[in-house]
Amino acid sequence: MSLRHDLVLGTALALVTAVPGFADGLDARLSASRVAEGDQVVLTLTADAAAAAGQPDLTVLDKDFTVLGTASGSQTTIINGARSDRVSWQVTLAPKHKGQITIPAISAGGVSSAPVALTVLDAADLPAAVQAGRPTVTVTGPDGSVYLHEEVPITVQARLPAGTQGAEIVAPTSPDYLLEQSGDDRVTRQPDGSVLVERSYLMRSQHEGPVTVDGVTVTAEIADQNAPDPVNAFGQSPFAGGILEDFFSGGVFGQSGGPFGRGGFPGMFAPTRTVSVTGDPLRLSVLPTPTGASGWALPARNVELREIWQPDPPVFRAGEAVTRKVQVLALGAHGEQIPDLEMPDIPGAKVYFEGAVQKSMPTDRGTVALREFTWSIVPTAGGTITLPELAVDWFDTVNEAEARATLAAESYDVDGPVAAAPAPKAPASTAAPVAAAATRPVIADRWLTAGLVAGALVLIVGVSALVAMLTRARRRRAAAPAGPKPVTAAQAAAAQRRDALVRVRHAARLSDGPGAQRAALDWIRAAGMTADTVAIRFPDFGRAFHDLETTLYGSDSPAPDLRTLAATMRAADRAFNATETRRSALPPLYPATS
Repeated sequence: MSLRHDLVLGTALALVTAVPGFADGLDARLSASRVAEGDQVVLTLTADAAAAAGQPDLTVLDKDFTVLGTASGSQTTIINGARSDRVSWQVTLAPKHKGQITIPAISAGGVSSAPVALTVLDAADLPAAVQAGRPTVTVTGPDGSVYLHEEVPITVQARLPAGTQGAEIVAPTSPDYLLEQSGDDRVTRQPDGSVLVERSYLMRSQHEGPVTVDGVTVTAEIADQNAPDPVNAFGQSPFAGGILEDFFSGGVFGQSGGPFGRGGFPGMFAPTRTVSVTGDPLRLSVLPTPTGASGWALPARNVELREIWQPDPPVFRAGEAVTRKVQVLALGAHGEQIPDLEMPDIPGAKVYFEGAVQKSMPTDRGTVALREFTWSIVPTAGGTITLPELAVDWFDTVNEAEARATLAAESYDVDGPVAAAPAPKAPASTAAPVAAAATRPVIADRWLTAGLVAGALVLIVGVSALVAMLTRARRRRAAAPAGPKPVTAAQAAAAQRRDALVRVRHAARLSDGPGAQRAALDWIRAAGMTADTVAIRFPDFGRAFHDLETTLYGSDSPAPDLRTLAATMRAADRAFNATETRRSALPPLYPATS
């Protein structure tokens, strides 16, 4: 008989053979004497109810086992009038390592058990047929070194054998790193009846030096005809709410249900065993991030600077404010890592910083961090103003080199009066010789007096004519009809919304994603809302706007659906106008008082 045949036969017998251990009043029995690494085993303790006055001390198991659960029960037997009361405990254990393990003596009240031996086999040593019925997990990560706080992708592939009733993937946690799931699980059925589950994570190291990412654990509930009948285990599945609940309840394969169909009875009453498999750990070397020219460390796969104007395109007039928003987008970074952006002084204009906001958006290439800085620019005179270049230093983790993202300098014409140049100082006058004044004839003084009198008469006549002319003009203005009423704030906001609708349609025709985004933002602000409130009040428009931002900030994302954005934006505008009309038609809460 071959060694493999002996191993298969020995393993099969061990799985169905109970191993008792008798001692002073407490019987200890294992559901199997040999299990594979990752399998669970049930320890049953039984004693006379009168002798076992307390609960069993399970702390002696902590060294070699993880206690997954404990259940207790009692049994009463009467034979020929003699009554016997027995109490029992069922302890589900998960071995922490492979090899020979001895369950030490366990005490319960005044009784104790004898030690029980358990053999935990290496799963790799099992025959291929046995391994095919067990789940496997593979974890892949970056090769070589990574940089501090760099976002690196990690992929987990879990293969679940045919007959799996439910499964759960548990990622490790540690203060040494942050591990966040990215996107949804990808679940596909394989030709052999097994199921492949793929999950993506994004990891960020929290300190330099060697970092070990512990293995990912997959726990599966697998159909097993040799397992105890779970007829007593009515209630919620242990995987309810887990990542594969939809798959095993029929959510992935539609009406046909999961591997056992849509009905609940096959899965509920089928005997199962629980198997846990942990993948190999990832060992990484974390390097410090080199600082850029500005002394700031921003590790990322790509960084871009974009600007948004309100209005767009900007129109500069002396004394009027124009809003400029500059967005810093970093792929594979967090918003806290993006440095502050400062706009230098602009000759011929005043600059007011309005604040900054930040957020993160998941894309198919990773997380895009965004910080948006807002300034108001007010030209002080007509002419030309020049906005200086803005730049952000960052570290390119793909090419492992320092890089700089820039927004080029721009010049704009400003309508309005040009500031006058300073007037030159008048030269000092030369005093007339005193001797000449002394020799002026007396008759000149007489002619001067007569001229002054005539000038005064002419001035009086002119003032009288001017007063009469102003009086007639005032009477004509009083008789003329009243001019147009001033535009209210509500009318101005409505005009801005209409302008935004025209611009978003134009952007959709030209496939201009950034232009459509600016038009949508202008409509949102003119409506007195934010992107979050729009998503609640107008869900279709909110989803279309979110999809647009996601595609704009993902380098390899597909082209945005701008026509859908324009259509949902028009529908939102109609609903908004209808709401405003109903509000204006409502009578006031209190009567007007004079």
